[in-house]
Amino acid sequence: MKFTYIIIILLLINPSLYSQENSSNELSIQVGLSSSSIKDLRLSNRKFRSWSPKYAIGYVKSNDNRISSFRMQFSKINSSDGGLLSLMTIRPEIYYSYERKVKDGIWLGGFFDNNTLLNFPTNTSSVFNSNPISYTIAQSIGPRVSYLKSLDNNKINLRTSAQVSLLSYVVQPAFGHPYPSQFLEEGKFNPTREGMAWPLTKSGKIATVNKFNSFRVELGFFYHINNSLKIGVDYNLNIQYANTRGKSTYISNHDIFLGATYIH
Repeated sequence: MKFTYIIIILLLINPSLYSQENSSNELSIQVGLSSSSIKDLRLSNRKFRSWSPKYAIGYVKSNDNRISSFRMQFSKINSSDGGLLSLMTIRPEIYYSYERKVKDGIWLGGFFDNNTLLNFPTNTSSVFNSNPISYTIAQSIGPRVSYLKSLDNNKINLRTSAQVSLLSYVVQPAFGHPYPSQFLEEGKFNPTREGMAWPLTKSGKIATVNKFNSFRVELGFFYHINNSLKIGVDYNLNIQYANTRGKSTYISNHDIFLGATYIH
């Protein structure tokens, strides 16, 4: 996994890969609103729905033939199932994609993402399950396709992208820690969760679309104020399903972002 991160960093910082004419670098900051729907069978069989703020920062390197992008998103969601159970969800997301131009306006490539879902339940009742936290950590790869269009002498840009995961490494314990069957063994379980990082990492499974799948669609509209600055609005649809331990987790997001991009 460290090798993957090294490759991403090299692609982002190596200028020799983008030495052709008409190259550009773009740094964007976005603030938005997200509508989420979460169903985690490790906690409840009901759906949790909520609106929450969402934040993103991205960096894009491009020329006439290639586009690579790196993007981080973060949201903190407070939701309820309409009963006694409430849920606080923390969701950091990291995306990297690389695409090449195949014809005018059409770009084809692939992506790698690291997607984390941390669910912290609370209940006003004295009776509750034994899960203090429910989490799903997934790293996925798959194909990505984009359509780009410029209007009004390149002052207006339109972008549509879609990607779907094909192969993933998923950490999704059925309970609140990655080794529930060994919690009574000496040296295996610490109530403070000290030393859990390595067992947690090893508890993951390789999953294909039948056990884990994610689908993402992006629609963007951007207006160039000048050669160094553009503003825009983004709509993202993100759907994720995981079931590697017999209890599924589902989340869908509809996100609207407003942002500014510095071009250099």
